[in-house]
Amino acid sequence: ALDQLVDDREREGGAIVTAMREEIERFIQALSAVQVRAPEMVASYRERLLGRVNEFLEGRAQAMETGDVIREVAVFADRVDIAEELQRLGAHVERAEELLAAGGAVGRKLEFLVQEMLREVNTVGSKSPDVAIAHRVVEMKSCVDRLKEQAANLE
Repeated sequence: ALDQLVDDREREGGAIVTAMREEIERFIQALSAVQVRAPEMVASYRERLLGRVNEFLEGRAQAMETGDVIREVAVFADRVDIAEELQRLGAHVERAEELLAAGGAVGRKLEFLVQEMLREVNTVGSKSPDVAIAHRVVEMKSCVDRLKEQAANLE
């Protein structure tokens, strides 16, 4: 009976690890999309800002100084910079994959790691005004929630 219990637990653990790997793959896809979109966000803002300012100043015989535009875009770029969060998320994903590959009692470590992933995803969401990134953040949060549930079932 004990041997059967151990076999069942190992089989269930293997299924959970497989499900977690699939979820991590979905998370990586969403993360990659955010990594591609993030640099485009500042350029898009610059273009929108220039368009709005030029539209406003048109017909008023005034022009916006290039330095003003550069300063405004620089402030925006600094405020929405998510590079550090994306780097940490990448490191967290690598660590999760390492833990899953190592086997053994990794449930608690994974739970903590998933909590850190959620913290970084929330920061990305709060810093980014971009709709495309917001959609990916929702996907990543869903993945993290599912990973959290699965990690709780591992020993």
